[in-house]
Amino acid sequence: MIQYNFGNQVELGHCWLDFIPVKVLNEEYIRMKTKAANLFNLGVLVLLVILAAAVVLRVAALQNQSLWYDELQSVTHASLPIDKLVLSVTEFDPHPPLYYMQLHYWLSLGSSDLWIKINATFWSILTLISLYYLGKKLFDTRTALLASMIFALNPFAIHYAGQARMYSWLMFLAIWSFYFTHRLLEDRSLGSAIGSAVFTTAFLYSQGGAFLLLVVLFTYAGLFAYGKGHKWSILKPFIIVQAVPIILYLPWLILRGQNVGAGHLVEPSLLDVLDTAFIIQFGLGSFPDSFTWLGRLLIILLMAGIIIASVRNNSVRVLAISFLLVPFLFVFGVSYAIRPFWHYRVFAFATPFLSMIIALTIIEIASLAQQRSLYKRAVLSGLVGAIIILLLAGLYLQQTTFSYRWDFYDAAQFIEANVEEGTIIYVPNERVYWGMSWYLIGPGSVDPLEIGLPLITNTENRIKPRKTIGRPKDNEDYWIVYRSGEEIVDRIKPFEQQQIENIDVFNKLFVARVK
Repeated sequence: MIQYNFGNQVELGHCWLDFIPVKVLNEEYIRMKTKAANLFNLGVLVLLVILAAAVVLRVAALQNQSLWYDELQSVTHASLPIDKLVLSVTEFDPHPPLYYMQLHYWLSLGSSDLWIKINATFWSILTLISLYYLGKKLFDTRTALLASMIFALNPFAIHYAGQARMYSWLMFLAIWSFYFTHRLLEDRSLGSAIGSAVFTTAFLYSQGGAFLLLVVLFTYAGLFAYGKGHKWSILKPFIIVQAVPIILYLPWLILRGQNVGAGHLVEPSLLDVLDTAFIIQFGLGSFPDSFTWLGRLLIILLMAGIIIASVRNNSVRVLAISFLLVPFLFVFGVSYAIRPFWHYRVFAFATPFLSMIIALTIIEIASLAQQRSLYKRAVLSGLVGAIIILLLAGLYLQQTTFSYRWDFYDAAQFIEANVEEGTIIYVPNERVYWGMSWYLIGPGSVDPLEIGLPLITNTENRIKPRKTIGRPKDNEDYWIVYRSGEEIVDRIKPFEQQQIENIDVFNKLFVARVK
């Protein structure tokens, strides 16, 4: 006997149906529920495969890598007690202290090179999971999975997943700052406001150029409000909430903001813009000189695809303007109007969002192909296959051509094997002194705030920084460790009349013997 529903409406998808046999509705409901469950299980399986691939690629990149110059600065700060850590970072570092503070607690569980680098791997994997969550909340499972896959294979993200620097941490914080900011624009709830303020403040206190995130968030909020047509009612709570991290950020900005800068920051050319876009998507590998045009052509084609998708899809347009166009224009303008500020690491936090933009672009172009009587599935599969091949090629190129290891560990091993007991090892550069002490004596051996007496190595050698060196005694051998780019006669005044010989090179480190 067939039953009928006369009194109530039943919601199915986006339709309201009346007078439908209950049995038919039940069968349809069960069919749709089963299909949804199968899709969910498939989605979970694909996500697990993506996670496994991400972990394998990131861990594989860690093998046989000692800490280099910048990383040794990170762990030198992080190994100090929290109160001294803040003072040390304020005195010697252009970046705020929050990243170093979380690394401090990570170091409490171990101090091996591998364990230290795994900190960044941990944040990179959490970033991938967060990106999937963001994509699913804002779009759908397919977009979330595709964006996660692109990020999992991104060579630039893989590289910084193995570096004891703040960039994987920044990617994680940026996703959650953006997520809660998006929610705040939609629901204006207290929870969204707190989440946005907390994660934005954490981001600002983790990197010297982190104010660029504020540019992104204000751009996104403006575009969001414009699209909704209720500009002030949406922007008012957003501005009030963002005032909190800005006010909290001001003390550091006043104290240290004027010192944010480094020799590697430049005034960019248009080619620098193309090269930066290539790096954050396809990695740090180098083409042979005769093929540098290939990478630039590739990024031009990718940008062309994003522009085509932006014309058709508002989500692509808003994300591309917020995370690519405006930040690039802003840093470009600052670099010429105020002081050089361009470097690819300034844009590192945008890497997962670029993965999302590319995922949306691929899906949109596949839909466009369907409208032109092409097979959507074939186009989608072809585009996904092409991006996978390009990412893996970029990863291979990065692994085989890029290196900025300073070989502190190898230099320390050489000194321990060749220097006689009781010899003075003079390290004129302060940061090189920190690094050599880390490997010759041990983690936490240097307090940058209290460089006084020479440190004693395990082989009874004395390591002297620039501030404590005296005139060399007659007939006494010294060893010097210095970085490339430093002139001996300028940096090592006490030895300018001595004979310097037996120089051994460890990438950017030089070890010399003085008689």
